[in-house]
Amino acid sequence: MSRELSQTDLGKHVFVYYNLRSKVWSVRYHGKVIGHTDVLRLDNVILKVSQAGRARVLRDQEKNVHAGAYGTLTAYGDLLGDTWGGTAITYNPYKYHSFVTMLNKGPVYGADVACLEHRRVAIYGHIRFDSPE
Repeated sequence: MSRELSQTDLGKHVFVYYNLRSKVWSVRYHGKVIGHTDVLRLDNVILKVSQAGRARVLRDQEKNVHAGAYGTLTAYGDLLGDTWGGTAITYNPYKYHSFVTMLNKGPVYGADVACLEHRRVAIYGHIRFDSPE
């Protein structure tokens, strides 16, 4: 059973994905969902898309959790503050193999910081455009 995020969750290396059913960000720690939130910040971010999961979406036309962000949880909810600016990114399994920038649709694989607010994601600092694989 998940719970609300708390101050004790700050500093944990987590995996975050947008929950299409609940319309919130789900936060996993060691494989278990530890909470949900509308707004959060991650540092040292790696953006990951499972190509096998994406292939299942394309084949079965059913949603599954196969893409999200790994990083250190540094803020959530009201602790986040202003998140305007940065480079907006998106992901759509029917259009892209990876996360892409909203501006030019170029692939992006990570960043120093990501702010996730409702369905909007913005990345800041050094942005990694080259695949780590």
